[in-house]
Amino acid sequence: NRCDLQEVLLSDQLSTVFQPVIDLRRRTVLGYEALSRGPAGSVYQMPLRLFEMAEEADLVFELDRKCRRRALVSAHQLPPSAKLFVNVYPSAMYDPEFQGAALIQLVESQGLSPERVVLEITEKSAIENYELFAEALSDLTRLGFSIAVDDVGAGYSGLEKIAHLNPRYLKFDRELIRDIDSSYIRREMTRALKAFADRIG
Repeated sequence: NRCDLQEVLLSDQLSTVFQPVIDLRRRTVLGYEALSRGPAGSVYQMPLRLFEMAEEADLVFELDRKCRRRALVSAHQLPPSAKLFVNVYPSAMYDPEFQGAALIQLVESQGLSPERVVLEITEKSAIENYELFAEALSDLTRLGFSIAVDDVGAGYSGLEKIAHLNPRYLKFDRELIRDIDSSYIRREMTRALKAFADRIG
């Protein structure tokens, strides 16, 4: 319930685990995606459930902010050249901590540089004000941050997001590549998205 989730947030019971993002061509680790977890053994442990419950309790903004901060604070354990992929909800544009100077201060206080941080927007999240959000991300891009669009091909308004947000990375949804070896259509869709990604750099 809302009180339990508020307690998790107030007492900072979130943790971050890191999943490697691999550069297949070079066979090296490009960076790590920060994944949030709630208290072990609780209903909040897995991120999907955690964010679903935050949605129900109207606490997504607070949870997103806590997860982002925890990810940045935990990043000291990563190799110094690795990029850090951090998930961001569209509501973050209303967060003073997410504005240019404040975000740079937070990032640099953790020994990171904006060039190492990739802000990841999921295709599944609704963006109510594209213009405002795109403008906020554009400001951050000028400061050295990169943008990724996650879950591309998950069946939402992915192409619209890509057009507005001008990302550096596209992360294809797993459903798009599931059984790709036996599905001509999935292969061709993925090939088309890859060609598109190459063309926009």
